[in-house]
Amino acid sequence: MAIKCNASDIGVYPTVSSGLFYLTGEWKNTELTVYSATGEKIFSSFGKDVNGEFDLSSQPQGIYCLIVQTNGESITHK
Repeated sequence: MAIKCNASDIGVYPTVSSGLFYLTGEWKNTELTVYSATGEKIFSSFGKDVNGEFDLSSQPQGIYCLIVQTNGESITHK
């Protein structure tokens, strides 16, 4: 049985962190990409490969954009 998932069904928390972020929703079939404020791609992976969490603690403090793509649609989290 296939589960249809929309990118808007995926959440990320906490919104302020020292680097470790967690995904909520049906994240296993998603592609995750994180960009710095300058547009540099700093992280890219599939949800199933990160097991519901990803770590940006090696990056400097700042604002980052997470783009979640699944089933042909995408949504951006800051």
